[in-house]
Amino acid sequence: MTAVAVAGALAGKQGNGGEAWVRLSYALGFRRLGCDVRLVEEAPDASPEAVDYARGAAASFDLDFALAHEAQEGGDLLINISGNVRSRGLRRRFRRTAFVDIDPGFTQLWHQQGIEWIPKHDVYFTIGENIGRNDCPIPTCGIEWRSTRPPVVLDEWPVADGGFDRFTTVATWRSPFGPIEPYGLKHHEWRKVLGLPGLAGLPFEVALAIDAADAADRQALDAHGWRLVDPAVAAEPQAFREYVRGSGAEFSVAQGIYAETRSGWFSDRSVRYLASGRPALVQDTGFARTLPVGEGLLGFRTLNEAVERGAFRLGQGACRAARGRVMKILVAGMVAADPHQGGATWAVLQYVLGLEQLGHEVWLVDPAEVTGEADRYFAGLGLGPQAFLGQYGGPVPDLLLNVSGMLRDERILDHAPIRVYVDLDPVFNQLWHAQGVDVGLDGHTHFVTVGRQVPATGHDWIHTLPPVVLERWPVGDPVEVDAFTTVANFRGYGSIVHDGVRHGQKAHSLRPLVELPRLTNEHFALALDIHQDEPDLAVLREHGWELVDPRRVAGTPEDYASFIRGSKAELGIAKEGYVVSRCGWFSDRSAAYLASGRPVVAQDTGFGESVPTGAGLFAFSDTDGVLGAVEALRFDYGRHSRAARSISEEYLDSRRVLTRLLREVGALPPA
Repeated sequence: MTAVAVAGALAGKQGNGGEAWVRLSYALGFRRLGCDVRLVEEAPDASPEAVDYARGAAASFDLDFALAHEAQEGGDLLINISGNVRSRGLRRRFRRTAFVDIDPGFTQLWHQQGIEWIPKHDVYFTIGENIGRNDCPIPTCGIEWRSTRPPVVLDEWPVADGGFDRFTTVATWRSPFGPIEPYGLKHHEWRKVLGLPGLAGLPFEVALAIDAADAADRQALDAHGWRLVDPAVAAEPQAFREYVRGSGAEFSVAQGIYAETRSGWFSDRSVRYLASGRPALVQDTGFARTLPVGEGLLGFRTLNEAVERGAFRLGQGACRAARGRVMKILVAGMVAADPHQGGATWAVLQYVLGLEQLGHEVWLVDPAEVTGEADRYFAGLGLGPQAFLGQYGGPVPDLLLNVSGMLRDERILDHAPIRVYVDLDPVFNQLWHAQGVDVGLDGHTHFVTVGRQVPATGHDWIHTLPPVVLERWPVGDPVEVDAFTTVANFRGYGSIVHDGVRHGQKAHSLRPLVELPRLTNEHFALALDIHQDEPDLAVLREHGWELVDPRRVAGTPEDYASFIRGSKAELGIAKEGYVVSRCGWFSDRSAAYLASGRPVVAQDTGFGESVPTGAGLFAFSDTDGVLGAVEALRFDYGRHSRAARSISEEYLDSRRVLTRLLREVGALPPA
């Protein structure tokens, strides 16, 4: 029988059940192969209590444990985890020795810098599976590293019952050793994802060992919704196992050096979540080169990816269970009432798709009169059986989002518990209401507007930004139209005079800019819906504006998206009423440009109080303001393109916007 000794820190990791499993898994695995196995540890400074902990952990699995100075016998093979046994004399008692590196990057750089040398062994293994590749900067130190993975004895980790209730992990906030420049440690990576619980709308729990000196970090975790529990819940190997198996899924970050070097490191803890049938969402260290990802195992590099993949790609069922129930949500709005307006369709679909992405059951109705053209357009959208044109035929929802008050169905307005009026035309709707025009406000429990400041109507208006489903607006398409573009209606309806001030249409906003094409070498192409009898049509063309048919380039959601993504940037024209009222309106169209990595130069309505301007997004009040923004983009287009996408991720991502909206109307508990 092959005699194997597994050396590693057990007493040196007293009270850390997860670390105990690292050593136990090797020992139990070799025993399962028929070997005679024992555990040893070189721990000259271990306290009696720590040694008792190690002996108890080993004994609970019928394994022998001895301190290195007590171990007189050798054997066939020494598995030396992290080079725990430094004694050359003890290593010589074994026919073969194997060094197992479980801290890739630290091990090699410490050796290179003379901090802690790697002792001589017969063979060297590392769980940094990318070490030795050209794109992994970790030095090999002249050693032939063989890649391996953390083992798990599956019989010890049966698949757990139950569904998703929360993300968990077991972690130590600050490593006992300092960073290796220029790489960070684990607590640096945790700080990058502080906002995750609030953004994902899901429970995240950490059995966290954190020192009192890190009180500021603990307060930040608490403030952002992380549930911190005593790491004593996982102090013993059996307790650690029950904690993992009793979780819904794992979320964790890695040491900065593992991720930044793309080492391919994969956590032994994550292995045990997976073995228990618990999905894992963990920081990407380059492990996708050697492990399958996408189902059960997901990697992330950024906070936004963690939100997307944690809340949504681990399965809508998990998300719903985490929220306690599936909400039935009805979105009512115009998608086909005025056919061939791809932008108007998208304004509603962002809500539908975004809410579906949050894991809810969503129905859609456009309560417009059914005509042949509208019916054909609606059918062409391919929205499925939960979408209705004309009469709504679905169940009474838990929540109604009534965009512009389009739905007047008493069955819904009388019985849906939460009925939200969503105002996409701020100031105009409120002024019409004040003049006695029925804009559909009656029958709602909550009132939401994309304006920051709107005239009083006797309702408590909740401000929101327009949501954008980022996955539907990817960055990367080449610029096909080397022009500042937009999609717009020259006139939508008549102007309103309020307190002696005209609140006009885009026609009134565009006219002062008519000279713009003559003042710059940049090109301006407007997909402008303008009547052929408008005198302004000839004036715009004479001054160098290119006017394209909006039905041709943006008549469907697909064409609209292609037009935006193929543009260089947007010149956003706002209705005069939005500008003079300083209502803070921000366009759902501009949100789509930003998400596509296309900078936006938009007429100033006061939206700078809600979204940052100056990089990727510019607010202008006159022609000079446009020209200044044009020059800034010409100087460093790449930077502004990246900034545009960043704004959409930080402020307009449908996950953030809609989760916040659902909380504001009481459909979700407060963060």
